[in-house]
Amino acid sequence: MRSAAVAIGIAISIVCGCGRDSMSERAARFEPLEVPAGLDGTWAAALSGDGRVVVGRGSPWRFQGYDWHVALRWVGGRAESLGVPGAASLVSGDGAVVAGSRTLVLTFYRGSVVALASEPFTWSEASGAQPFFWRPPEPLLTSVSVLSPDGRVFLGAVYEVGGDAAAYRWTDGGAEVLPRPAIGHFPAPAAMTPDGAVIAGTVQVSVPRDDGGSEGQSRPVRWADGNVAPYPVVEGLEDCRPQALSHDGRVAVGECWEHGVGFSRGRAVRWESDRGETLAPLPRETYSGATDVSADGSVIAGALNRQGELGIFVWTLATGTRDLVELLVEGGAGDDIDGWALAGIAGLSDDGRVVAGTAQDSTGRLRAFRAVLPE
Repeated sequence: MRSAAVAIGIAISIVCGCGRDSMSERAARFEPLEVPAGLDGTWAAALSGDGRVVVGRGSPWRFQGYDWHVALRWVGGRAESLGVPGAASLVSGDGAVVAGSRTLVLTFYRGSVVALASEPFTWSEASGAQPFFWRPPEPLLTSVSVLSPDGRVFLGAVYEVGGDAAAYRWTDGGAEVLPRPAIGHFPAPAAMTPDGAVIAGTVQVSVPRDDGGSEGQSRPVRWADGNVAPYPVVEGLEDCRPQALSHDGRVAVGECWEHGVGFSRGRAVRWESDRGETLAPLPRETYSGATDVSADGSVIAGALNRQGELGIFVWTLATGTRDLVELLVEGGAGDDIDGWALAGIAGLSDDGRVVAGTAQDSTGRLRAFRAVLPE
């Protein structure tokens, strides 16, 4: 799963998953998650691999006399504040370890906040919220974007102020610089396999424009066996970003962009072996981007826009691309989801049965949710 943030010092985002013990039920379910007292809305950012824990944020939360977001964790649908102003954006496979970014107030002027920054934090039931265990030498900036399923390995990048960046792997044993790609700058890991053998991410390259100028674009790359290699080009598309990997590293999913005269459109992409392919678009689709994949690579989920209507798609080889709302209605959860509009996806469980995200109710209030797909 994936997420990233940049801070003065270090920035982290963390993801977590939640759910009921009745995961084996065949019927579909749509479950809005609890909104803690005093908060107006909540957002989901990640789902644990077992599909039981969701992490994200809520607002407004009063801290130091001002309203902030607060990091949240849901288990069994019930919310727990992590006591940190900021957001949780990464989570381990069992939901026991969470990471995210803590908002810092740097400067007040005449009673108003005039400067903010963030630093990464980790959380566990045993230790609570703690600062990230590694700090870069000044004046470097750090972004942490990936947490391993066992909660022991982090990936990210360390940025030089006004310079380039290096991709890093962190464990409790220290920090390791990943091999530098032969092309591009600013390497950014986005996903890894549970054993750490394969890492997917991006580098930034400069592409010439027709007017003689240039623009920056993302190129997908793969770290494996001590080397870095580009993912295959998807014909007709550019600016590609992998977001998630199957557990064996054979399947990567993400998004690429199609640019034409007067339009640009994001397309959900699947890479396997030596080729990349787009997922079949839905009617009225103007954007799709794959954000997560099941452990065996057979189920893909992602963000969707159908002419301004936000949504979530689910793809399998057997069914192709399906709208999550349509799947839930067909599975018997039509009454549950009636009156809700999907606003974003947070993650997909390892077995491909549970999706987490954010939805808007009939009053316009945003809430984190967890949905179980029909078998």
